[in-house]
Amino acid sequence: KTEVNCDKNESFNNSEFFEIAPLQDQIDLEKQKNLTSKPIEKFPLPDLAFMIVDKNTELEPKMLGEYPEWSFLPSEDLKRTTLEIFSDNKSAKRKCTKNQKIIKISNPKVFIIAAGILKRKGISMLIIDDNLLNL
Repeated sequence: KTEVNCDKNESFNNSEFFEIAPLQDQIDLEKQKNLTSKPIEKFPLPDLAFMIVDKNTELEPKMLGEYPEWSFLPSEDLKRTTLEIFSDNKSAKRKCTKNQKIIKISNPKVFIIAAGILKRKGISMLIIDDNLLNL
């Protein structure tokens, strides 16, 4: 066992370290499971949530690809339709425009109950506080 002291005042020899190649045997990289999303049933939803809708109180779903923070996902996932939910009013206000309004959702579990209806409308995911949830 070789120990290296990483004190800032001492130098160490790089030859004591070596790179380990990632294991790729028996891994089908084409059929990887999406590990970034979670099932909505297993996610601890907040007690209160907020959602941005248009002035007529219509849902405003977006494609996942419209969110730059999720751009690393495969292109087929970026074509999925999502709704964004906020756990606090302040975050929702920051993203709300003049043609929109914020509605308060006193029981966010309504999204679990209405998952089938949302799926029929083409909405398959929710975004809440940097979490991607599958309906």
